[in-house]
Amino acid sequence: MSINLYLIGIGFGDAKHVTEEAAKTIKSCNLILIGKKKDEKSEIADLKKNICKSFIKINSVKFKEFYIPERQLPNEKYINSVIDWHDDIAKTWVDIIKKYTSSTARRNINVGIPIWGDPSLYDSSQRIASRFKSTLHHTSIKLIPGLSSIQLLVSAFGIPFNEIGQSVLITTGRLLKERGWPDGTETIYVVLDGECSFTFLKDNNIYIWWAAYLGMKEQTLIKGKVPKIGKEIIKTRNTLRSDKGWILDVYKLQRLIRN
Repeated sequence: MSINLYLIGIGFGDAKHVTEEAAKTIKSCNLILIGKKKDEKSEIADLKKNICKSFIKINSVKFKEFYIPERQLPNEKYINSVIDWHDDIAKTWVDIIKKYTSSTARRNINVGIPIWGDPSLYDSSQRIASRFKSTLHHTSIKLIPGLSSIQLLVSAFGIPFNEIGQSVLITTGRLLKERGWPDGTETIYVVLDGECSFTFLKDNNIYIWWAAYLGMKEQTLIKGKVPKIGKEIIKTRNTLRSDKGWILDVYKLQRLIRN
């Protein structure tokens, strides 16, 4: 028996974000895994499932929801806790797939895991999937690209990805808070930020483009100089998160040229 594991980028909450390749892959799957956090509303998992179902014409695909194991932090370095967490998630995936394979006579099984945005950009699914080969033999892993939050951000605001001849940095809120604004960098994209880490920057000459729920009906866009609209973004973010129980946001920071 061979297992083909597909990590499928599906954009953010809108079936129009799904590429033709991703849609074709979804249709080919026998089993699709939908992960959700224990403290999260089911809306995120439902969005993923409904996007996938919109491309499936017949009821031949089995969906399996599962709770994502929680990451353990106390008394452990960040990187070690993440590695252990990935091991726990991989074991969960393996257990589900083993149970499915034991109940079917298929010789080739296609398993899909829908991923927000693109599975290559600040997503750990590929690292988790790499653990499969030591447990589930005859397993292939393929990434199916999708629209990333950064692509959707610049499109929503109608702005260029980078300045002419300038590089960009893509980082997390945690690293922005810890390291500040790096020398030689004019543009920063920040993902995975639960603390609005732009508020820790000391430079008052920074412009921000902030977006939440990109592509969804709740899409929210705010832009302006950080000192002027920072508090508005924090207030808006807190309200949105409280109303929905979850939030997906991303932002671009640009150091303005001084006259």
